[in-house]
Amino acid sequence: MPSIVIGGGPSGVRAAASIGEDAILLERDSLPGGWGRSGLPEDVGWVRGNLDVRLAIERLYGGAPVRPPDSMSRQLSVRGRLVDLPLSPVSVKHVLPEGQHLHAIQDQVLSRARIVAQRFIGGGFEQRSYRDWVVQHFGEVTFDSLHAPYARARWGEPETLNASIARVHHGVEGAGQAFGLGKDPAAGWETLVGQVGTVETGVEIRSLEVQEGKVSRVLTEEGAIPVSDGLYCAASMAEVLAWLGDAVDSTARLDAT
Repeated sequence: MPSIVIGGGPSGVRAAASIGEDAILLERDSLPGGWGRSGLPEDVGWVRGNLDVRLAIERLYGGAPVRPPDSMSRQLSVRGRLVDLPLSPVSVKHVLPEGQHLHAIQDQVLSRARIVAQRFIGGGFEQRSYRDWVVQHFGEVTFDSLHAPYARARWGEPETLNASIARVHHGVEGAGQAFGLGKDPAAGWETLVGQVGTVETGVEIRSLEVQEGKVSRVLTEEGAIPVSDGLYCAASMAEVLAWLGDAVDSTARLDAT
């Protein structure tokens, strides 16, 4: 029986590809992953991990070459220029006005200092949305000037996007060797999407129908899709709560937000 995956961003496509031919991927954009938007750079794509991670990548992306350190960059399109990520003070200087770039650099330094301090003293903030992740790593100025316009052009409003999109696309380093996602970015993405059973684009979710405590149908502008097996949702908590409507009581809704 098919499993429904809502959201064709990086997390949703990987989940659907892991399920394979039994997955139905629902994406509101014209292409999964935002590739239908013009003027945006390809993500060079790499992750860190051990041999098990590499084998899993090969199954999904059709290849997992070891990446040398000098090739492990990601890029952001800013005012017609491609800027390597993670952002450096030099790159910020080239894309922001004089007064603004100094403020952005100071904000970045303070944000990263807070992250280091949290490792020793504990605490910190949850990283649920794309905005949460970027602000905590790079500060408000860099988010407002660079990341937010890019995110809106590619995926949608940063406050409603899952934090996993920022982690995947903005250069978070993990432990172990770095592996490429496929033989090259375009081929890797094509292989990944090709492993999804059914990809339906241009789908606008209206609501999630709940029966006996479980989602039974996904209601779209075109009709209803029954949920006979699993339902995986790569969307923000705010969107999920809106789709569930009165099926979530006020106490649970407060805890979720």
